[in-house]
Amino acid sequence: MDCYEGETLKDKIKEKRLRTKETIEIIIQIAQGLEKAHEKGIIHRDIKPANIFITGDGNVKILDFGLAKLAGQAQVQLQVGHSSRSGFKGFWSCRISPV
Repeated sequence: MDCYEGETLKDKIKEKRLRTKETIEIIIQIAQGLEKAHEKGIIHRDIKPANIFITGDGNVKILDFGLAKLAGQAQVQLQVGHSSRSGFKGFWSCRISPV
């Protein structure tokens, strides 16, 4: 098992607002990590700030694959909607249910 020094994204954003450049770097690394998982047929199903870990040197690690499913074992439904809570005009909502 790997051991890293750093903090979760949840803790990091509690402390201070992230700079735009830092936010983009984190998002890109999360997307790359999820892409690798998806290439292996793994769907995480619980991406949230508490499950994103940022090491001291800025590398992003996706944690807690405990709810993950292998592709083909779950049905994924994507919906486009509007949320006043998120502050975005449009957002993607993902719901996964057993087949």
